[in-house]
Amino acid sequence: MTPKLRAKQDRVASAATNTEREKAQLDFVRECLPKEYVDAAIGKRYDDTDLVALGIAFVGINDAYSKPLREAQAAAFSGQLDSMQPVMDIIDTASKITQANNAGVRQAFKVVK
Repeated sequence: MTPKLRAKQDRVASAATNTEREKAQLDFVRECLPKEYVDAAIGKRYDDTDLVALGIAFVGINDAYSKPLREAQAAAFSGQLDSMQPVMDIIDTASKITQANNAGVRQAFKVVK
């Protein structure tokens, strides 16, 4: 994602009307995909635009750009959870001890001779 593409994406998000949003989406999609593809699959002019195809292309492009970032964030979050596992194990053990004490369960000891 370049600053130029980000600015075009921001124009989509800040559009006040559906028409403004769709024109901004078309501008964004035209920047990202080959002209021949856009003309054939979406339309040559805004008045000829297949709005469903435009929406699908826009979402697909955004997903493709954001996927590496989402995966990196998920990996970092997973690493944080893994580092918390020892603490979670201690909490789980303390909870089991508390439950056992509250239930009146006592540990039986055998006399060793």
